[in-house]
Formats: sequence, C-alpha cells, structure tokens
Amino acid sequence: KATNVGYLEVPLGTLVADGVNFGSFTGTVLAATVEDGYVVTDGTFRAEWNDVFSEVTFQDSPLLYLAVFDEATGEFMGRWGSFNLVNMTR
Repeated sequence: KATNVGYLEVPLGTLVADGVNFGSFTGTVLAATVEDGYVVTDGTFRAEWNDVFSEVTFQDSPLLYLAVFDEATGEFMGRWGSFNLVNMTR
C-alpha cells in the first residue's frame, strides 16, 4: 500500500472450465503460460496494477494461455485463447 504497487496473480494450473465438448473429445481448460515453446501449468502469472489501482496491465507479462487438455487422456490439445498486450480498466 505504501508504494502504490499491486499485482493481479493467477495461479497457473487453475481450472477455467471442464466438461467442454470440443466435438471429437471432452476437454479441460487450465490457466497456463508458454515458455520455450512448452505449455507451463506450474507457477504464477502476474500482471501489475497502475498506481491508482484503476488499470491492470498484462503488457510486460508472459502470455496468459488457456490450455486445453483431453479429459480422457490428459493430452494437450491446443489453446482456447491467449492474452498478452492487454490493459483491463475497472
């Protein structure tokens, strides 16, 4: 509070959705990031609030990735969406 610095943190591996019908398989969607071409579901994704806490910026953060896994096999199937270079304003 004294420094007017705050962060939005998303634990990687957080369940976003499950039981999603993708047609050929039923999927689970997890919060993730990508490092060196690999999907990472361990750790924390962090974005920074501005000094008056009215906007959070993902610009200097790694990619927030919505990773899709086959519920039956656990196999990574692709991404549902990704976020980077985004500002969110309240």
